[in-house]
Amino acid sequence: MAAHCVSYHQSTRYEHTRGGRVRAGRPAGGQSIIELGVVLIVAVPAILLLVDCAFLVIGAATNDAVCRDVARAASSGPPGLLEVGEGRSVSAGGAPYQRALAVLNQVWITNMPMKVRDTVSISETITDVPPETTGGAISGSVTVETTIDVFPVFLAGGVVASGSIPMTSRHTVPYTYVAPRPAS
Repeated sequence: MAAHCVSYHQSTRYEHTRGGRVRAGRPAGGQSIIELGVVLIVAVPAILLLVDCAFLVIGAATNDAVCRDVARAASSGPPGLLEVGEGRSVSAGGAPYQRALAVLNQVWITNMPMKVRDTVSISETITDVPPETTGGAISGSVTVETTIDVFPVFLAGGVVASGSIPMTSRHTVPYTYVAPRPAS
């Protein structure tokens, strides 16, 4: 068996085959590994930041859906006070607040790194109340504001001092309550 000769020229390895031909081998340097390391140093944090941004988008969409559902629940019954008034705050004991809180606690439980706050801000505007003798539709609207805290799990969480990013959503829906006519 004949031996073949190997020679090195700069960073490329050349092999002489039995037939006298010269064949180039792979480079002897580690350039590919260095390039891979640099790409990973840049790509991994960028991907983790994109995952954090995805959690923020999901949190905003979740809070918007929660706020819409809570506002619909708050407007589906009698208002806090059957009096004309604008921008009136509904207390925690008011009927719209209790309906909103029931929907908030029942429907929106999530295993994601985000939490909808248990407190909601509710205000109502009543423009017309029908007479008690005839009953009829209540004319007005309810405005609900909810807040969600998103806890980014990767890079954005380290940038935020409190560990969470609060996002607020506000929805206004008309009252759908019809005051009953008293029995005659």
